[in-house]
Amino acid sequence: MRRLMINETIIFTLCIVIVVIIAPCTEAAGKGLGNGLNVAQGNDFIRGFELIDEIKARLEQECPQTVSCADILAFAAREAVFLAGLPRHKVPAGRRDSRTSRASDVGLPAPTTPFNDIIDFFTRKGITLDELVVLSGAHSIGVAHCSFFDYRLYNFNTSQAQDPALNSTYAADLSTKCPKQNTLPADEAKKRAVDFDPTTPLVLDNNFYLNLLQGKTLLQSDQIMVSDPRTSALVKTLASDSEAWSRRFAKAMIKMGRTNVLTRDEGEIRKNCRTFN
Repeated sequence: MRRLMINETIIFTLCIVIVVIIAPCTEAAGKGLGNGLNVAQGNDFIRGFELIDEIKARLEQECPQTVSCADILAFAAREAVFLAGLPRHKVPAGRRDSRTSRASDVGLPAPTTPFNDIIDFFTRKGITLDELVVLSGAHSIGVAHCSFFDYRLYNFNTSQAQDPALNSTYAADLSTKCPKQNTLPADEAKKRAVDFDPTTPLVLDNNFYLNLLQGKTLLQSDQIMVSDPRTSALVKTLASDSEAWSRRFAKAMIKMGRTNVLTRDEGEIRKNCRTFN
């Protein structure tokens, strides 16, 4: 139960860290696609919206149209960070919800996106390269579906089946958890997922960077930070100093909570986080 609670809640940390830096908080929670919140292509595995629905419903019973969905997401992110092992950080209130929702605003780079393109993408959203490295530490918790990284095991490029950056022992273990997709029923293959952190999967810590240095990370877009000279030194620093990473992560989270914020007479306070008023 604790694992489920943390994993469901931590997704909203990732939402704030990644999705919300691209668009105002509830542009990522805009008009629903079917019964779900707006989830752009590439974000299909973001889950836990029902938790936000429940929080919003209770707040509307007590204080109608007082607390925005944007604030709920920001507070959920703070609590997710705390539940996952880091100190609570201050989160200012007063955000308002967007009246628009564009799928094009919340698409994310793919794990195979060239690193320069990833850097450019986040720079345009006000995220520095150092902040990108620090916020990537959120990948010390949660899971990735096999389909996001299994090409590194079986079809890396035309000359190498397996990504040479992968630790061989780690790769062998991944192969047992993510066999070739054509060996599994399609429905089962889609459900297969692996913890980002093989050692402390329920704790938000700097193990992400230790794993990077050992070639034990799932996403190629993360692993490249070790070999790129612009980021390799910071990866080593964060791997060796957990307190430094914790401080910088909290600072970056606070910055994210102030990015693209609507206040005062801008936007609205939604009655339902899945739809506009």
